[in-house]
Formats: sequence, C-alpha cells, structure tokens
Amino acid sequence: MHEIVAAIRSHTPDLILTTSPEYNFSSTAANHPDHRAVGQAVVEAVYPAAGNPFDYRDLIAQGLEPHDPSEVWFQGHKEINYISPVAQDDLDRKIAAVRSHVSQFPDLDRMERLLREAAVRDAAGAAEGVKYAECFFRWQVH
Repeated sequence: MHEIVAAIRSHTPDLILTTSPEYNFSSTAANHPDHRAVGQAVVEAVYPAAGNPFDYRDLIAQGLEPHDPSEVWFQGHKEINYISPVAQDDLDRKIAAVRSHVSQFPDLDRMERLLREAAVRDAAGAAEGVKYAECFFRWQVH
C-alpha cells in the first residue's frame, strides 16, 4: 500500500479508476483475485492513508504531501451508479491495450468483439446519442 499512497501523493489525482474489491456474482471476469486485491489496496490507500499526515511520514519527508482524491470509480462492481460515455478513439485505444496482452487472451479477436459489444450495451443506459459507454461504481470520497 505504501507504493500506492506514494503514487497518489506524487500525482495528486482527483479521480482514480480501479477494479472493484467486491465479489460480483454476475461477472466472472470481474472476480479475478488479483483484480479484487488491487481494488482493496486502492480503497485502503485512498482513505485514510493518502490524505492523512500521520500515515507514511517518510513520504512527507520526501516532499510528498498528503492528498485526498475526490473520487474513485470501480470497474466490475456489482452496483452501477455512473455511466461514462466513451469516445471511439478511447475505445480503440482500450482495445489496442488489451491486444498487447497476448499472453492473457487466447482469442484476441473474440476479446475485441466482447469489448465492443459491452461498450454498446453499456451505452444503452447512458444519455441519448451516446454510442459507447462504460459502467462504474462511483465513490465520491469527499
């Protein structure tokens, strides 16, 4: 968690995107133990450690002052309370990033198709005229 707190204090983000720490019975893809562990570590780093001047004093000595992100968005959470429109270019970049992980997906064409279908499906709950979207659980920290 020390490294996550250091990254938050160094980059001072207002928004953090991460995976959900909660088990989601409706999505096996969202439940990889490593992904849930990352989500949990981010939660613990965001509150209270990143903004607490009494946590990780060694970081303050390095010039990394406490910082509180305003929001954390969780992908793959069992509850959805925010739908973010996704531009075509951003969807294409996401797919390119997934395609670079050749060891993770045996059928990259299938994975691309699933990602595009999910972006269209998620857009059904978005504002009118949104072609692609992604769903999140939005935690407003402050």
